[in-house]
This record gives sequence, C-alpha cells and structure tokens, in this order.
Amino acid sequence: MIRPFLACLILATPALAQDAPLIARGNEPGWVLTLAPEGMVLSTESGERVETPLPQALPFGMGLRHDASPDLAAEVLPLLCHDSMTGMPYPKSVSVIRGEERLTGCGGDPLSLLQGDWQVTRLEGMPSSGLTLEAAGDRLAGRSACNRYTTALTLTGETLTIAAPAATRMACPAAAMQTETAFFALLGRVSGFDLGSDGALLLLGEGKELLRATR
Repeated sequence: MIRPFLACLILATPALAQDAPLIARGNEPGWVLTLAPEGMVLSTESGERVETPLPQALPFGMGLRHDASPDLAAEVLPLLCHDSMTGMPYPKSVSVIRGEERLTGCGGDPLSLLQGDWQVTRLEGMPSSGLTLEAAGDRLAGRSACNRYTTALTLTGETLTIAAPAATRMACPAAAMQTETAFFALLGRVSGFDLGSDGALLLLGEGKELLRATR
C-alpha cells in the first residue's frame, strides 16, 4: 500500500502546455522522475531505471498526462505539494502509474513559488506596512520601511536561507529605522517557507511563522 505523500492546494496558475523539463520525486518507496526533451526517465531506490522517449502530453483534469506505455504513465497537476520528509513546498503534484501501483510525489522548482512582488503584512504576528519583497531568481530586493535593500536567496532540498541584506543609507524617522532593523534581523532567522491557503507567502524559522506577505 502506498502511503500518502503530499498535502496540496490548488495554485492560481494554469497548467502549462507541456511539462518538460521537469524533475519530480517521491518517498516510501523513493523514486525520481525526469521529463525532458531527451526523454522520460524513472529511477527507483531499488536501483531500477526505466527510460523512454518523452510521451506526448495529453490533457488530464487541470494538468497533463504522459503515457509512455500501457504500464507506465505520469500525471502532472498544478497543485501545491509538500515533501513528506522535509515539508518543502513544490509547485506541482506528480503521480507515476505503473500497472496497478501509483507513486505520488512533488515536482518542479520550489524557488518558482517565491517569484514576484510581495507586500509584507505581518512581522512575527504583528501588523506591518512599508516592507516589500521582490524575488527574481535567487535574488531578493525591496523596500525596508526606510531604505532599499538587496540580498540573496539560498534554497536547498530542506531549507531556505536569506543572506544579510545590503541597503542604501537614508536617514528616516526612528520608528521606520526600528522596523527596518527588526525586518533585517528577521530575514536572517528564516530557514524555510510555505504558501498559506489564501496564497500568502509565509517565511518560517524557529518552528513558527516569522513573516507573512501577499501579492
């Protein structure tokens, strides 16, 4: 029996016209699926490896299905998915069907979930304003109540960390400077992230929500 692997939310983005390139993974049993123009490859923790040409993508609900053979197919849906081992969020929910067996897991690049402009609404549970997050690739910039700042994002399979920001040096009222100092210190405590049921970005650390932001 396959144990449940993911908790998912419908993302507010349409399914892509094609999935490749895409890497997906699942646990218990462990597996890795690669969809690329060069082909479809399934590897399992038992050492098995199956390679086929990339199957045509066919509409499947909100997503796409790739039928490699009567006994092997992959379904890719635009549903938020959380890795059962690490809790890391991924933009796609992926199932591999092998005969009567269904392997479920997550796919896509977690960093893509952070991309875009966000308005900070809460710092450690308290209402906040005048702070923004502008994520582009592995760079983060924005407004910090007083100054503009820029920094780097580092994402691994288990954690998200944010480097110490570099900022302009404008002088502002004391309240704005205090908010800026608290904001920069908070960024340094981040160790993960998630998306709320309302689509809000949650920066996490020390086992709690440190920051909440909306688009």
